[in-house]
Amino acid sequence: MISTLLAPRSLRATVLLPMLVVGLCAALVTIVAGGLLTYSSLHESLRQRAESIANKVNHVVESVSQAGERQRVVSAMGADKDITFIAVIGGVPPRILVSTRQVWVGRRLADIPSLQQREDIALALNTRVVQSYALPDSNELSVTIPLLLRDGNSKVALQNGVAVVHLDTRSTNRAAWTAVLISTIGFVLIFSLVGAVGYVLIRRQVLTPLSVIGRHLSERQTGAVFPASILARTDEISVVAMALDQALTSSEVALNNLEHQKRALDAHAIVSITDLAGDITYVNERFCAISGYSREELLRANHRISNSGHHPPEFFRELWATIAAGKVWHGQFCNRSKDGSIYWVESTLFPLLDLSGKPHHYIGIRTDITEGKNANEEILHLNASLEERVRQRTKELEEKAQQLALTSQYKSEFLANMSHELRTPLNSLLILSQLLAENDENNLSEQQIKYAKIINGSGKDLLALINEILDLSKIESGTVTLDLEDVSFANVHESIERHFRHVAESRGLGFSVELAPGLPPSLYTDAQRLQQVLKNLLSNAFKFTQKGQVAVRIAAVESGWSVDHAGLNRAGAVIGFFVTDSGIGLAADKQKIIFEAFQQASTGTTRQYGGTGLGLSISRELAWLLGGELHLVESEIGKGSTFVLYLPLRAPEPGQELLGSDPNNSLAARAAIKPGEPLLIIQDDADLAGKKVLVVDDDRLNILVLTALLKRRKMAVIVAENGSKAIDALGNNPDVDIVLMDIMMPVMDGYEAMRQIRQMKQFESLPMIALTANAMKGDREKCIAAGASDYLSKPVNTNQLLSLLRVWL
Repeated sequence: MISTLLAPRSLRATVLLPMLVVGLCAALVTIVAGGLLTYSSLHESLRQRAESIANKVNHVVESVSQAGERQRVVSAMGADKDITFIAVIGGVPPRILVSTRQVWVGRRLADIPSLQQREDIALALNTRVVQSYALPDSNELSVTIPLLLRDGNSKVALQNGVAVVHLDTRSTNRAAWTAVLISTIGFVLIFSLVGAVGYVLIRRQVLTPLSVIGRHLSERQTGAVFPASILARTDEISVVAMALDQALTSSEVALNNLEHQKRALDAHAIVSITDLAGDITYVNERFCAISGYSREELLRANHRISNSGHHPPEFFRELWATIAAGKVWHGQFCNRSKDGSIYWVESTLFPLLDLSGKPHHYIGIRTDITEGKNANEEILHLNASLEERVRQRTKELEEKAQQLALTSQYKSEFLANMSHELRTPLNSLLILSQLLAENDENNLSEQQIKYAKIINGSGKDLLALINEILDLSKIESGTVTLDLEDVSFANVHESIERHFRHVAESRGLGFSVELAPGLPPSLYTDAQRLQQVLKNLLSNAFKFTQKGQVAVRIAAVESGWSVDHAGLNRAGAVIGFFVTDSGIGLAADKQKIIFEAFQQASTGTTRQYGGTGLGLSISRELAWLLGGELHLVESEIGKGSTFVLYLPLRAPEPGQELLGSDPNNSLAARAAIKPGEPLLIIQDDADLAGKKVLVVDDDRLNILVLTALLKRRKMAVIVAENGSKAIDALGNNPDVDIVLMDIMMPVMDGYEAMRQIRQMKQFESLPMIALTANAMKGDREKCIAAGASDYLSKPVNTNQLLSLLRVWL
């Protein structure tokens, strides 16, 4: 029985026995505490009895005047049970007034043999505090109580005194121990009864059912159920039993499924399990087959048995660190089989964790990828060879691109220089020929005036050729920028009418401009470039039409452009600008070359009609920049031609840079002026008369021409040959009203000169107009940024120059 009760890991040993021990300890503590409380209570009662006796003694001393009578009464009181000694001490000096020990009567305090007794009496006399203590080596309790004693027969005079009472404590102690013993016996009996009942109930209701459940679990067969005696219960035991039964059933199903999965995994993958040290504890048949080792050779062998040496130590350190941390590792292994051959596997390693989350084994699932790996290596080899060839080809293309970029740079620099070198003398030619044709002094003959006009017209034709060449160069180099905005079809109609109605009337040709029904109010495009293309098409139409008519029709279209034009195919809507003439037409074999630069239908055309052959080439490129196409739709010799410009209703954004709103920015000051449109010429020379102008130019001929032009308008002209001299001239002439600044000059160019002038406080708002023979991209912006108020390119249109002078003055 005892061995069963104390069996290790039993509920009796782990639950009931601790409960009994704890209960007994609690009972003992309770008994001891009760005994101490009882003992304390009895002694407190004893002390209170001593105080009561002392009070009676005090009453005797006060009420009985004769000493003999006092002694008799006190002696009689001392005969009571448990009283062993009574004495009253008082007077000055203190002495024993009355005592059950008559031999002590009359003695002084110092004559009392007990030192502790003397000290307690003295302390009670002085502090008036009750003193109580057990006498050493005896079973007596001594209580010293302060008293107020009357002096002799006087009823008024009082003096300090004390009453000392000794009581025998033996009967009191016996009563206390008797109470403790009775309570102890009662506690033990009650506890034993409750413990026995509790043990029987726990054994019957808990331990026995748990034993049955345990035996059932240990002997359980698949599909077996718990005994009815357990399942029929309605308490927690039956709930636990049913939960265990469901859990076991689920576990059996899960194990059955797991067994099927294991068989499927073994049939498909290479599986192994190792312990924490890497020793193999399980392998399947596929692992044995690919490694060449038998199962007996592999079990308990370390995983290093298949190490090929292909992977560095860091590879394995990272692998073990991953799975040791409880994480899954994925990767590829190069292993060596027993016969020395190499094979590759795609591996997934994951740890098997215990309930605390720590790994206890590692399982590896692998797939043979040897064939794919070999094929990949061949592909990688081919890719490496191909990449090398691509690198070589890329390097060649980069070198070509650098050469092309350098060539483009040289071309741009050449064109800029050519523009400067051509425009500078052309500027003088146009201005002088215009001055001669105006013949303000009336000293030229009609023939001379005619020659001057011919020279001016030829110069303008030369300027047009230069502009076309520069336009084509800008387009080819990708330096053309677009200024996109909403362009009203009504404005397009009005512009065409304004520019070409008088041409048609002077040639006797019919001319019509039609806006088809259903057109939206506007399209989003570059108005200047659209006008440039339309003017080119219409100029050609009128040039090559001797009789008949020229017609323009603008309509929404759904087809007609190239099938592979992605921009037009994706556009929400497409607009067609049709230009039709009844002119000379084009032969079929010439229709493909007319859009090439410097090409016309024939050399005879060039001789008869003139032209450079650049207009259609430039127009085609501009159409492409605007997101559209330019086509020759139809043409027949002697019957005319039809060209059509296809544009998306909304041109793609080119991401161009916008100008700010600087009041000194000429483009902001003249935002409404479109290239090719005439400026408002204020014919009021009184605005200019008397104004002082500084002309800065290193070309003497330009200075001569500009000086003659300005002096004819009664202006005072100051001349400087470079930027440095211009600054000196302003210092000597602070009343200068306006500056005409050339850009390309020696010593100090116009950019630097304008920057330095703007830094002078008195010239912060001085109007400065930049005149430059350069006409390349960015020249206008560079001039404005340097401090120019406005900008004109050479050759200068005198009407524009005079108009700008009037505006700024």
